[in-house]
Amino acid sequence: MKLLEKAIRINSDNDLAWKELSVPYIYRGMIKEWSYHINQAVRINPQAWQSWRGYNKLYYLRDYIGAIYDLDVTDTLTPNVVDYVSNTSVDYLRGLSYLGLKDYENSKKYFNKYIEHESQEVGEAFIDEDAFLYLGIIANYQKDFDLALEHLGRAEKYEVSIAEVDYHKGVALLNKGDYTLAKKTLLSAKEKLKENKVLRSYYY
Repeated sequence: MKLLEKAIRINSDNDLAWKELSVPYIYRGMIKEWSYHINQAVRINPQAWQSWRGYNKLYYLRDYIGAIYDLDVTDTLTPNVVDYVSNTSVDYLRGLSYLGLKDYENSKKYFNKYIEHESQEVGEAFIDEDAFLYLGIIANYQKDFDLALEHLGRAEKYEVSIAEVDYHKGVALLNKGDYTLAKKTLLSAKEKLKENKVLRSYYY
């Protein structure tokens, strides 16, 4: 950190140094200090760091509105380009942010946009399977249980073997009246939970 501070003293427009200096503060929960340093990086080079600030707001602060603002601005800075922050699509991140706000329509919009783009660019097999899981969860919330099973089936297709998939499948099956399969699926979720095969997330 002292070396980064020295780099900034030498050149106060060193946006990379400002960004790197913000990292230890966010890890330690020192939000005021993190905010000051990352804001300097964004001021100097918004195209590089606006989306990174949004990523931090989403994952570390659960500031969904702030994250959406930064991710939306990123799109205006780089038109006709899908930006990736820490190898994660801004559309996927916006889907998560809107899910955190329980704005299911916008969440679906951005998860589907993410899936469509990745399917065209690299193929469905390379999509983050959690997007299908989240779409399945949203479908359950909206009582579209057939659609929920479709999304959750796509998650399973790519070897997602975690408690959440089985749990939300069980919920859908229970609501469809398939009690035998629902019980089997929910018991599977319980066993996977014991084995700690879970998605560490806070969006549902």
